[in-house]
Amino acid sequence: SFARWLFIGLAVAGLIYLRYKRPDMHRPFKVPLFIPALFSFTCLFMVALSLYSDPFSTGIGFIITLTGVPAYYLFIIWD
Repeated sequence: SFARWLFIGLAVAGLIYLRYKRPDMHRPFKVPLFIPALFSFTCLFMVALSLYSDPFSTGIGFIITLTGVPAYYLFIIWD
């Protein structure tokens, strides 16, 4: 659940970023900016609580998640 909420919060933060970088992009619907900001903050808060309550298990989950970075560079970026 740690990695899930982390990536959901980062995806919503990416939407906020795109709203500022590409304001003319077509969007099927728009919501007020405070809603995704509040949701992203809540997701990251839950990640922080996971780190605080069980740092060992969360750390293992974080390390497993980080193993995707070399795999990404090995199989996607590297030709």
